[in-house]
Amino acid sequence: MLISKLARSLGIVRKTALDAAIAEQEALKAELAAAELKAAGFDPEKLTSLEAAFKADIASGNMEFRQFDNAKDFADYILNQRTIPLRLERSLSYSVVQNAPHSEKLIGYCDACEQVQPLLIDLQWGDGTEVSFRERAVCGKCGLNTRQRFIMAYIRHACIAHTGIRIYAQEQVTDLFKALNKDYPDTIGSEYLGPDIKPGAVVDGIRHEDCLALSFEDASFDIVISNDVLEHVADLQAALAELFRVLAPGGRLIFTVPFHYDTEKTVRRAGIENGALTHYLSPEYHGNPVADEGSLVFYDIGADIFDYLHEAGFSKVQIVCADSLVRGYYGAPSLFVAVK
Repeated sequence: MLISKLARSLGIVRKTALDAAIAEQEALKAELAAAELKAAGFDPEKLTSLEAAFKADIASGNMEFRQFDNAKDFADYILNQRTIPLRLERSLSYSVVQNAPHSEKLIGYCDACEQVQPLLIDLQWGDGTEVSFRERAVCGKCGLNTRQRFIMAYIRHACIAHTGIRIYAQEQVTDLFKALNKDYPDTIGSEYLGPDIKPGAVVDGIRHEDCLALSFEDASFDIVISNDVLEHVADLQAALAELFRVLAPGGRLIFTVPFHYDTEKTVRRAGIENGALTHYLSPEYHGNPVADEGSLVFYDIGADIFDYLHEAGFSKVQIVCADSLVRGYYGAPSLFVAVK
């Protein structure tokens, strides 16, 4: 009897805490949406719903990209200037943990679909205590997560203003490549299929490329997109040199990596020595759409990635990020832009 009463009591406490979290989320969403709309030049008091806010913001054609020339300024923004978004993200994580294993849906404008869509959040790719907003907030229509949707946003709103642009993406079987290819049908994509295949070869409809020895001629592309690839290459400096080589003058390398912005030096976890794989730290693997075993992580990318890029020859390097409730950009998704 006592145990059942205690269980019921704990259930009530849990529900009360969850209800409070949900109420906090709605208040924070309203505050963030109002701030975002004001920044876009709209009066939030004249809007009747978040749906109206989405439509008004999209109609403005505006999107604010935050740009940082070094890791220090980016870290300061992430750690010290995101008070309200961080509160909302922590509250959302709490709700997801309490409701696990069930997922929850947010609402946001997907820059890939160009429509308001449900965005799925759950505990996948996280540590079990919080949502990995970088890898989740998955669009219910196109299947792109936050960082992938942000790449599409950057390309559409800030990068490509004309047709005929030459794009190479270091992926081919993903939903992101499908979205890119829909907008820019001449986009070339590839996957890494193994060390014994010649770069440029096509296997079962999939083009193979080795980031350390690309098959393309010099200055072949205006844009190269590398989405969570560079941490998996055996030689980061050689890979950046190859990407620089295949870009035309003025071309841009747009890439994402798990970025350890609070770590000064990039850490090498593994390498190839005398033709053999050598582990310097315990092996870590990330998901790979063409390999069930995943991809080995060779590098934990630190703040000195700016130095790596400049040494490869890039003239300008920036981190670009965005906080946008309207677009479902929770967790301040970021990418690097390096200009040749």
